[in-house]
Amino acid sequence: MIVDVEHHAATEEMLEKGSSKSGQYCERFWDTDGKMKVLAYVESSRVEERLEFMDQAGIDVAVLSTNPLKTLVQAVKWNNHCAKMVQQAPKRFVGLATIPPTGGQAALKELERA
Repeated sequence: MIVDVEHHAATEEMLEKGSSKSGQYCERFWDTDGKMKVLAYVESSRVEERLEFMDQAGIDVAVLSTNPLKTLVQAVKWNNHCAKMVQQAPKRFVGLATIPPTGGQAALKELERA
């Protein structure tokens, strides 16, 4: 069994609209500041497309995570989105909840809820 333990995902509002030139769900490029950047497209947030990618790559289970989020509102949206993805394919996805690390009591409550 192949488990991808760093399978990044995002809510649709966090992703680029449109489609990539390469036809992939994301594109990497070197920005003018010399750092590599990644543009991920809306299709990558959809369960069907993600499962198709996983099947092509031979991934049996994906542990869903996201990049660090700055606000509690972003974290709630991610946690809800992540839970929805897991509910749609519970044998293929495991979700990691997230909170802003300096979010205080409200963030801890969100972590419990998630």
